[in-house]
Amino acid sequence: MADGDLFDIEGKVYHLADFRGKYVLIDFWSEGCDPCRMAIPEMKEIAEKYKDSLVIVGLSLDGEKIWKEMSTKHGITWYNLNDLKGRSGIAAKYSVSGTPHYVLVSPSGTMTDKTTGYCKGSLKEFVGKYLDNK
Repeated sequence: MADGDLFDIEGKVYHLADFRGKYVLIDFWSEGCDPCRMAIPEMKEIAEKYKDSLVIVGLSLDGEKIWKEMSTKHGITWYNLNDLKGRSGIAAKYSVSGTPHYVLVSPSGTMTDKTTGYCKGSLKEFVGKYLDNK
């Protein structure tokens, strides 16, 4: 899986490889993206439903100040990280051209699927087709 230094809002460094052994849903988002904000309640439901088999990693494409403000404002409870490189960092490695952009990585670290955009129920369907009955 494409990886790099990813920072949380306190400055702790993570890598996507840290989450091997579980499915990882990478959520590329940005402050100016209405569908990204609309997806937050559904993301919270998914985080709870699949807490034993799925790690959610939100990767903001915003600059540090906006990212931290939005993280606090929206009460994001999953890993909320940023490589501070915008679209030229890890987002480029996953060919992110718009937000929201979701990538599902298998427990072994290979990309399972990806999708762009959001409408109500689409995340549950996207994740459920791989994690239901696991």
